This record gives sequence, structure tokens and C-alpha cells, in this order.
Amino acid sequence: MQKKHPWQLIIASLICTWGLIVTAHYTQAATYNYPVVSVTQTPYAYLYNNNGERIVDRLLLANSDWRVGSVRYVDGGSENFHHQLMYQVSTNEWLRGDQSRANFDPQTGQLITAADNHDHTALIEAMLQELNRLRVQNDLAPLKMNAELNMFSQQRAAHLQQQGYLSHQGWWFESHPYGYAAENIETAFDLHDINKTAVNAIEEFYDDPGNPNLGHRKSMLNPYFNEVGMGIVADGYGRFYIVQTFLRSTFRPEDAKGIEDYENYVQIVGERAPYISHYDKAGQAIIKH
Repeated sequence: MQKKHPWQLIIASLICTWGLIVTAHYTQAATYNYPVVSVTQTPYAYLYNNNGERIVDRLLLANSDWRVGSVRYVDGGSENFHHQLMYQVSTNEWLRGDQSRANFDPQTGQLITAADNHDHTALIEAMLQELNRLRVQNDLAPLKMNAELNMFSQQRAAHLQQQGYLSHQGWWFESHPYGYAAENIETAFDLHDINKTAVNAIEEFYDDPGNPNLGHRKSMLNPYFNEVGMGIVADGYGRFYIVQTFLRSTFRPEDAKGIEDYENYVQIVGERAPYISHYDKAGQAIIKH
């Protein structure tokens, strides 16, 4: 069970004073061997009854986990749903699929585990090789692959593919409030060649179209990260949903000032010294639309 965020404790206290019932069981989603759904809606998500009507006095806090009894799609109800995915979390209570993340495929019921990386293991390894080649070009230490981060990244990629759009809501640091972490997400073309697809994906993250602060590039070239996990899920339309999760879980006291400076750098537009970067593949990506 994970430690609660201070803001969650405050919100829980406020909600209880309003007379609502708030429940929480903090997320360990990657560790379960049965269907579980984790709340991603912040600061909480409402529950709905069997008819799709909102239950006004029942809330689940963000980053809490709930065992799933069954899955259904709801039309109508109090919010005029149109084929809304719902997860059953108690006898007559349902959680919205777009406000949560499941550790299983809702179509098949199959759990999403590290084994689900199997089909794309070679692609993930090729992406790691290209990512580390980029880091070496910029005099940075290579990143080590982390199995737990791989599992979480695969769950994240499956969830993004399921909801059909990119969003950082529900990312790893929200679920695991320790360490120093970041997430990159994108859709990239399947070029039907492992090495070409891997290079293209890293190029897209580096070129970072539409992101003037170059946040994806800065995550890949962050000098303080030392671990990475990746997840890849195909969308059936010739694209992959790709997730990179970066981590440094322990620090030396002398790192604090440098990390603070790098965090400030991440917020600015473009690059600045001493962080000017180089990539011999820059500008060659097949940019997504």
C-alpha cells in the first residue's frame, strides 16, 4: 500500500465534512493477478449505479485500486452516456473507464503483465539501444531497463490505446509518490521494420513536434535519470502507442541543486546552455498527424 499524498489527505478530510463517503485503497496495480482498476480521475471519481445514474454520495480517490467484477458499456443514464465503458467495483456500483486504468484488456479479460511485452520485445530493445545511442552522443550515461517500469509502461500504453488519445493523467509518479520520474508518450508509425520503427520513434520524441519546450527530448536527455521502462501497444491502424517511463529512485545530497536547475530548464521554451543537444537523426522522423 502506497503512502498517501498530503493533498489527498486534505481532500478526503474536506469531502468527509460534506457528508460524502470516500474510500481509498492505494494503487499497487502492477502486482495483482486478478482484474483490478485504478482511479485516474483527480482528485476523485464518482460511482454510478446499474442504470448509469451517478451516486452522489460515493467517491473513490485518485490512485486507489478496486477489484473488478464485470465490464459493461452504458448508454443513457444521468450524463447521457454513449457506449461508456464501465467497471463493476461493488454489487451496484460502477466506475467509468475514462476515469480509470485497468490491469487487463476489457475486451478479452486477459491481464496486462510484463509478458504482454513479448510481441514487441525486440522493438523495445531496439528503442533502448537507439535511446542510449542518443545519450552517448550527448555525453550522458546509458539508461538501464527496469522490469517494473516496463510492466507499468505497458499498462499505460494499453490504457492510452483503449481511451484513444494521449494524456499524462494516471502516469507512474501519480501512482508511486517517490523518486524522480517523468513520462514520454506518443503515437508513432509501424514501419514494419524493427530498427526503422525504433529509430523513427526516438526521432519523433527528439524532434518533439508541437512542443516548444521540447519536454520529450529533455526527458530522454535528463542527466539525472538512470532507469527507463517502455511499453508498446498497436492500435490496429498502423500505429503504436508508445510509453517511456524514466526514473531515478535514489539521490545524493549534492544532486539536489542540479536537479532543481534541470527542472527549471524543462519548463523553458527550446534549449539552453549547458544543455544544448545533438542527434544525428534529428529532423528525419515521419511526423505523426
